[in-house]
This record gives sequence, C-alpha cells and structure tokens, in this order.
Amino acid sequence: MTIPHYILVDGSSYLFRAYHALPPLKTSTGRASGMIAGFLQMILKLMTEWPSAKIIIVFDSKGPTHRHTYFPDYKQHRPAPPDDFIEQIEPIHEFVRALGLPLIIQPGTEADDIIAKLAKHYSQTEYVMICSPDKDFCQIISDRILLKHSFTEKLIGTTDVLDKYGVSVEQIPEYFALVGDQSDGIPGVPKIGPKTAAELVSRYHTLENIYDHLRDLRPKLAETLTENKDRAFLSRRLFLFHPAEAIDWPKELPLIDGHDTSTLVFNWTNLEALCEQFELRKLLERMKKIFLKEALELDSVQKNLPPETITLSEGREKLIKTIEAQGIIALDFQDDRWIVWGRSSLGDWSFTWTDVYEVWDQLYSLITEKNNATWLALDWKRIWSHKGYMAISSKWFDLSLIAHYNDPDLNPLKFFTAHDFNPIDFFERCYSMLTVAQKKLLIDFEQPLIKVLLDMESSGVVVDRDALSALDLEWTNKIDSLKKELWHLAKKEFNVNSPLQLRTILFDELQLDSRHKTPKGERSTNEEALVGLIGEHPIIPVLLEYRQFEKLRSTYTASWIEKLDANNKLHTSFSQVATTTGRLASFEPNLQNIPVRSIEGRRLRGLICASDDNVLVSLDYSQIELRLMAHFSQDRALLAAYQHGQDIHEQTARFILNLPQEAIVSYEERQLAKTINFGLMYGMSAFGLSKQLHRSVGECQSMIDRYFQKYTGVSQYMEDMRTFAKKHGYVETLMGRRIPINVISSKRATSEIAWRAAINGPLQGTASELIKKAMLDLQPLLNSRTDAIMLLQIHDELLFKVHKDAAEDWSRVASDIMKNALQLSVPLDVNIKINSNWNM
Repeated sequence: MTIPHYILVDGSSYLFRAYHALPPLKTSTGRASGMIAGFLQMILKLMTEWPSAKIIIVFDSKGPTHRHTYFPDYKQHRPAPPDDFIEQIEPIHEFVRALGLPLIIQPGTEADDIIAKLAKHYSQTEYVMICSPDKDFCQIISDRILLKHSFTEKLIGTTDVLDKYGVSVEQIPEYFALVGDQSDGIPGVPKIGPKTAAELVSRYHTLENIYDHLRDLRPKLAETLTENKDRAFLSRRLFLFHPAEAIDWPKELPLIDGHDTSTLVFNWTNLEALCEQFELRKLLERMKKIFLKEALELDSVQKNLPPETITLSEGREKLIKTIEAQGIIALDFQDDRWIVWGRSSLGDWSFTWTDVYEVWDQLYSLITEKNNATWLALDWKRIWSHKGYMAISSKWFDLSLIAHYNDPDLNPLKFFTAHDFNPIDFFERCYSMLTVAQKKLLIDFEQPLIKVLLDMESSGVVVDRDALSALDLEWTNKIDSLKKELWHLAKKEFNVNSPLQLRTILFDELQLDSRHKTPKGERSTNEEALVGLIGEHPIIPVLLEYRQFEKLRSTYTASWIEKLDANNKLHTSFSQVATTTGRLASFEPNLQNIPVRSIEGRRLRGLICASDDNVLVSLDYSQIELRLMAHFSQDRALLAAYQHGQDIHEQTARFILNLPQEAIVSYEERQLAKTINFGLMYGMSAFGLSKQLHRSVGECQSMIDRYFQKYTGVSQYMEDMRTFAKKHGYVETLMGRRIPINVISSKRATSEIAWRAAINGPLQGTASELIKKAMLDLQPLLNSRTDAIMLLQIHDELLFKVHKDAAEDWSRVASDIMKNALQLSVPLDVNIKINSNWNM
C-alpha cells in the first residue's frame, strides 16, 4: 500500500482493545497498569511500522454529544466501564503527550466526527490511514483514505466495502439506515437484514428513492418500511458524520496556510518517569531500543543472550551458595535442557544444563533435602510428569498457579518466552499481589493437589478394547449409511463435511431459507441453523444425525483407540489453570465431557470398566450449585428446604405451577421446575426458558416472576453480584478466589455472558474448591489402604476403583469425608453408585 502521511487513531477503541488484550496487571502499590501497557504497545507498533507518518490520537469526550439532542438513547445500552479502566485513562493521556503525539478531545463531539473531518482535510493532498474498528468510517474510504481495523489489523479499501456489504462507499449510510448498528444503538428498520438492505440500496441508491418506489416492493416489505420511516431517516442521521464545518479545528493542530505548525515534542524524561511510576520496565527497555537505539545497541545484544551452558560442578556450586544464603532458585525444563536462575544477597545468576541423568540426580538431592532456599518452577507438574515426582522439603511455589490466581488468562510459559522475563522477578511481583486468601488457597489446596493429579494420570482408566472396537465399527457403518441417505435426498454425491458444498446443496439447490449467518456473513450450516430448518426438508434431521455420529466417533471411539496403552488404559491429563473459575479440566483425551443423558453417551461410559476383582465407585455431590446458592443468598425458602431434606424441585414446581401443597408432583412437573431452578441460576431469560420448555415467552416470564417472588434472597444475590462485578471487575468464591468479569463490552451478547458469569462464578468456583478439598481430605484414607484408587474427577463427581468386597463400606466412609469437606449453611449430600463399569 501507499505509505500514509497521516495516521488517525481512534483512541477510545484502542483503550477497549488494550483493556481486554492483556492481563489486568497492577503495580506493587496496587495501581492498575495492564491497559496502559497494552495501549502503549499498539502505539509503539504504529510508530515503528510507519516511522515517517504523523500519528494523531483522538479520544471521545465525557458527556452527551449532538446526537443525544435528537436521540437520547444513543449508545445508552453500553455499561459503564469499571473503576480500573477509568483510572488508567488519564495516565495514558500523559504517555501520549510524553511521546510527542497530538492528543485531541473536544467536549460534545465524538472522536469519529473529528477523525472524519481530519481525514477529509488531509486527504486533499496526502494519504491517510484511519485505525479503528468502527464501521461508520467505511463511508469516507477513498483512493486517499484507507481504514485499518484496529482489532484484526486488516486494511479496508473501497473494493473491500463493496465485497463485504454489497454497496458502494457512498451508499454505506443508506445501508446502515436500514440494518442499523447495534454497537452504537442505531435502531435501523426491524426485519430488514443485510441482504435485503443491499438489494434495496443497490437498486434505488438513497432512502428517499426507496420510499418513492414502495409500490414496486413486496407488500410486507413496503409495509415494514412505511411503519418505520422515521426510524430509517433517524438512523441515517445518526450514522452520518457531523458536518465538518460544525466542528472546530483542533487547537492541538494549528495551521498556517494549510500547513501543520504543531510544536509538540517528544519528552524522554517524562516518558521514563511514567514508566517507572507504573513499573513498565520492559516497555521502557523497548522504547530505549526504539528511540535511543544507537546508545543501547551493545547492551541490547548482551541482554538477549541465552543463559550460558556450564558444567555440572560449576552449577552445583552456584546452587549450594544460593541455598546457604537462603536465596531463591527457579527451574524450567525444555528442549532436553535445564534453565536455572538464582537470586540471593550474593547477587543474581542464571545458567543452562544439558539434561543428563547426573543433572537430575544433583537437583533431586538438593531439592528433597531440608534447606532454607525457596524453589520455583514455571510448572512443577510438567517437570514431574517428565522426570518423576519428588517431595520438596523446603518452601516451593508453582508459577503457573500464581499466574492463574493473578489472571486466569496469563500463561507464564508463553509469558516468559514472549517477554524474556526472569521467573524470580515474576514471582516477587505476582506473589506479592495475591490476597491472603489466595495465598492460602495456593499453598494449602492447589499445590498439594498436583501430586494427586499426577497419581490419577498415572493410574489411568481401563477400557474394554474389544467393545470399543465394535462400537467404533458400528458408528463407522452408521455414518456411511447416513452419508448415502444424504446423497439420495440431495440427488447427488457431495462432501458432507464441506460447509461450502453443503451451503450450495441446502440453500441453492434445495432452496431452503438461510436465516443464520457466520461471523463472515456466509450462510450458516451450524447446528443452530439446521435445527431452525427442521420440518422444511427431510434432509435436515438426517444431516443432524450424521453430524452427531461423526462427532461421537472422531471425539471418542477413534481417538480412544489411538490413545489406549498396552494395558488397555486411557491416561488423561488434568489442568488446574484452564478455567477462570478454577474447575479442573481434562484433555488428551477429555474424559469430563462424555455425554451423560444420551444413550450413546452411556454406551461410551460403559466402556470404562473395573479390572479383576474390582468395581467402580462414583461419589457425586448432589445439587451442589443449588446448595451453594442457598448458602450465598441465605434465601429462607432454599435454606429451609435443604435443612429439612425436602425435594427442592418439587417445592419449586408447586408454587411455579400453583399446585396445592399436598398434591403429588408428576415427573414432567418436576423436570420443568428443575429446568427453572438451574436455568435461572445461569441467568436464563424468559426467551431462553421458552426454548427449553417449549412454552410461550409470556408464560415463562410469569413463571420467572413467581420464582423470584418465592426466592427473594436469590434475586437479591443476583443483583448484589452484578453490582459487585461492575464496581470491582471480579467476583469471589467462598474461599477467596477472584474470578474476573468483563462487564464493559459494547456487545450485548458478551455483556449478558459477563452478567451470567458474575452470578454463577462464585457458585462454580466454590464447587471447584469443594471437590478439590474433598480430593485432598480423602488422601489419608486412600494412602492407608491398598484396595481403593482415585481414577477421575468429573466436575462434582469422583470416580474410584475399589475391591468389590470393600466397596460398600469404603464408599460410606469416603462419602462422609466428602460431606464434611466444607461447612455450609445447608448439609451436603453425596450420591453413591457402584457398578462393574461407569454406566451407572
């Protein structure tokens, strides 16, 4: 592309991207700095990619704009950003000024309008690039103005606009007047989608001309347009940029005879002070290399050298001196080598050891003997999986777990690789940021659990190989049969697994209605789209069944056959850092997501079996999240039901359906109440409930209203969690884990997911703490006997292999331990199931 002379940055969009792109880092004094770091990285990238371009950054101002004068609801659907977002805005402004870049904010004027004015002005003589994700800039793209999407970084020109929307750049305002823009709250015309809008605008060019030709349109479409004429013209007015002459030229960009005479200067002193203030030392080093490159060229080369490889005796001497000085030692094992770091009063050091038996022998002897050093590893579980477990007698910490408590999205293995951090620096900063409760969870629960998980992974589960092979063959034949039936219904052979070919068959040749779109605007063939087409053609249920068995076979039977060891065992791996709530995750293969309710899922579970004279014992917490809801909400009705051993679903059914107290609740009525109990806990709306229960939205809303009239404490808990999450940006579990909640997304669907997470996060997170506590509490019982082994953890269930003669007595003892793992306001209950296989 042509090198732009001006780069106009939508600073507000950069703020949101930076806030979500990086972990919520904080300084040692607790000041938020993650958004600052992310914003600076994006600006520095622009400065290095386009060193000759003039970068101008424009931010939205606080308060209403001219659009609010004629449409008060403009952007009102967007939630207020959390405190840690707001507190980083002014420091970012200071950084921008220190970089010598123009920073423009005009009260009452949106950043988009200012950028449009600047782009039109500068493009008269120069090339301009706008950095923003906003679609409204498509209306001013030209041969001299390009749009760079600030999230995808894709460059968008006039042909891209035509390809994406089916209309020209000049017609974009007319197009969005019809379809609206949900991100900005622009209403558009109901029931008019992208395809119809593009056809209308391409044919008639302007809104006025469309309305002049209503008689030529389909009656229904003409009626919709007539009823919403005011909305259409209002939407176009909202979408169009404010006239350039109505916007003052920014005082930060003084002009003399059309030439920029801005005197803004780069201020290295201020930039360095700000980096120190927000502890952005890596960014400071990067800026030194950018702005002071020659002076630091040699230093840069030296710092990027990997740790020196040294002899066994030299490394041992360093380790022993650091141990004697009560220092910190960090380890990582990768690519058949050990990287070791040390820090003590004697100084810092690092080295590399080539992995040989003698190295592990030396490390083993030093780590397992009692000493005053603190031992760190990026991931102890990964090291022990490769080298074997060893009990550490001194203080030790797992950095992947510490990172996860600071931010669930932070993977220290990738983090160190990307940032060249010393893990000891990382530990000293991140561990100090943990709360007292988080440190207790780390030391008392998460780290001791590593050994438990390693034992489970090593034990594995026995699978009936012959039955597995037979089931795989059965499903293979079933898939082939369904594929031939699909060909017969389509009257031709085609690749059933190709979305492109499937779209052609369904929507072009069979003429089915394509109601759903992919994120790229293609006609969707996903499950939701296909379910919506049931009843329109016999090919749809066959296709859904084909996909069901194709997924079952590829995910389970075919995968399991590949992964079985010589002893007919599957060995899953467990992760403690894969979920935001702290729940354990299983992978390679995932044994936690086997369908429970379907016939095929139960057949899969039946393949996992006991061996010799053993049976499988399942101990499963009953209704744990509803019990935790009772504890957290302190709802009187919920507490009373559980404290008196009542069936909570029957109780809910009676008042939801207005049944007499003495009436016998049918199975169907209880299932309805069960759906409501669990659905509302996950934030299900009346619309979602209507899809689940196949009842009207109005009837479901009435049931929801009656539910919250009965369980007033639950309603208050939900509101309290929303308020807490909005204020703090996280929610907490019973034992103090913090679960981050993204409450500032401009997308409605994302915001609704965040609110549901705020309600359900403390419940799921505490359920995770409960099962982990139970796993640890069971260790003395398991270690004292040879007739029982823990095999799997599946959310609220634990699976054991127990000798058949001891199974019933052992199960009662184990379930009692689980019932007392945490003390809640309601009793815990554990379901016991015993069988020769897992289909219980």
